[in-house]
Amino acid sequence: MTDTRSASELAAVAAGAVRALNRATLAVDGEAPGLTYPGDVYATVAALGAAAGELPQSFEQLLGFLDQLNAAGALRSERDALGAELLEAGAALADAAQAAHALRGALDRALPALGAVGHVQPA
Repeated sequence: MTDTRSASELAAVAAGAVRALNRATLAVDGEAPGLTYPGDVYATVAALGAAAGELPQSFEQLLGFLDQLNAAGALRSERDALGAELLEAGAALADAAQAAHALRGALDRALPALGAVGHVQPA
């Protein structure tokens, strides 16, 4: 089944999910509503790594869409600098893709250490 929501709607859903994750992982007095065991931390970090790994493709596809519109003559600039604006947007989204790759790598590096952490009943 294909999702019929727009790209911006899906991005807003992702942002909302991160806000909810922040609430679920807020520990007060050693308890967080969305975490029970260290394995939950591992699974959360793994899922966040997977999400980060998908972002570069989204950024590339967003630029590809603009490139197609530009090639068809279907873009304009309110500042009469379309070429420069597309170059700047492309450079910024390429930076974002690199940052997402770095985030994925950092989260992946955390997994072996997290996998070794277990839970014990306090004495």
